[in-house]
Amino acid sequence: MVEQMDRERTTSRQERDDDILLSVFAEIGIIQQLATLRLERVLPQGLLLPHFLLLHHLMRVGDGRSMSSLAAAFQVTKATMTNTVKRLTERGLVDVRADPNDRRTKRVYVTEAGRAMRAEALQAMLPSMRTVGEIAGMDSFEALQPDLNAMRAALEAVRDWRSNDPAPRTLFSKAETSEAEPWG
Repeated sequence: MVEQMDRERTTSRQERDDDILLSVFAEIGIIQQLATLRLERVLPQGLLLPHFLLLHHLMRVGDGRSMSSLAAAFQVTKATMTNTVKRLTERGLVDVRADPNDRRTKRVYVTEAGRAMRAEALQAMLPSMRTVGEIAGMDSFEALQPDLNAMRAALEAVRDWRSNDPAPRTLFSKAETSEAEPWG
């Protein structure tokens, strides 16, 4: 009798935990979709959110990153990252150079035009972000930050999808392969 009650408690706890996880990940997905649509509407002409995110990443962590390290950071294939970098190179926003220590490795650098485009994109995006912050309340955003950091860290700890999972479809792969709105 006691064992059965323990099993039922464990099962109900597991079901409750599963419901919470499903609900949280569903909310994150909806938030990502709504934020992506909202932000892409205000980006400078021809700049997609994945392009902005790559420029922003390079400015934040320092440019001169290899294609492989960028692909790993964004959890996309090297081919997808190469395509994204190619589009930015064609617009003069990044420059790709051979690594002086290993000519086979290509490194990505943000150009002055890329820095200016990132600054323009940030200025275009911030009013929209501020509106959302005002509606939801900045205290809510501030309170969420530590929990979001913990979730990101947990996901990063298990992100080696190359080991046994197929490559995930991500913001980059949708933006770079779809001709349909809102990505194209």
